Amino acid sequence: VSTRLGAVSLRSYGGGAPPGASETMIALPGMAALGEPDWHAVASSLASKSLRVLLPLPHSNAKTAPSVFEFAVAKTVTGLCGLLASNADTIREDWLLDIMPDDGSKVILAGFSWGGGAACRFAARYPEKVSKLVLVSPDVQHMVAQKVSVPTLLIWSTRDPINPYFWTRRFRGLGNITLQTTDTFGHEVRADHSDRIRKWLVGE
Repeated sequence: VSTRLGAVSLRSYGGGAPPGASETMIALPGMAALGEPDWHAVASSLASKSLRVLLPLPHSNAKTAPSVFEFAVAKTVTGLCGLLASNADTIREDWLLDIMPDDGSKVILAGFSWGGGAACRFAARYPEKVSKLVLVSPDVQHMVAQKVSVPTLLIWSTRDPINPYFWTRRFRGLGNITLQTTDTFGHEVRADHSDRIRKWLVGE
């Protein structure tokens, strides 16, 4: 798909309902996503005629690919040291604007690990573009997490070896967060997350 930063590979699941009768979910992968997308199993399960799921692969374009400088720790340190200039008018994730629905409807934005941080930054900057957030073990700065204003499902394992569970504190105090905890060891988007996500999306 064409974006302001160049072409980005994208897989699409489901969709086909008339305009106004469907929703779009965009799910962003983790730092190391290669080959089969992190969200493939969940997307295959969730997708339907009324829910179109898009899996862009930022890694397919050097300008949208993950950078070590985007990790929460790196962004905090460089920000405190004044090494990175900020521009309130644009963010690196602006390319997501180019894959939004043509009718201007809001999207459900999902992200895992690095992709969770990117999803948070986009939702904090463009809350009018996002109806809901679905985050799995996101790598996100406290200052960004605290700016999230849309309803958010946060899925995190107490045994995550990469992004520790205590990082959930970064979302503390926000009334729009639904935290669902697992005790399965690992740092991944699991196929069984689809049931949690589906129930949350419909309000169960």
